[in-house]
Amino acid sequence: MIQMMQTSEGDRLDMITETTILHAAQAIYTCYHQTHGDKQLPAGVAIDRETLRGHVIFQTQPVLLPRECFVPAQKLPQDVTPTA
Repeated sequence: MIQMMQTSEGDRLDMITETTILHAAQAIYTCYHQTHGDKQLPAGVAIDRETLRGHVIFQTQPVLLPRECFVPAQKLPQDVTPTA
């Protein structure tokens, strides 16, 4: 019973973390898109899991630092991703 409670708590924490990372990626992508428009569409956003600082990435297979994760442009909400 304790094992299940710890697992569900961990799952909930993972979901909160994932949501936070998605929001940070969305903010970075939106800022880039508002500044640069449709000049060059990024493949996604690299985010530091601890600081939530990040940057847009143009390569489809980026090299990431150990604390970074990659959020592909397809995972960002459609109202943020420009239509092609």
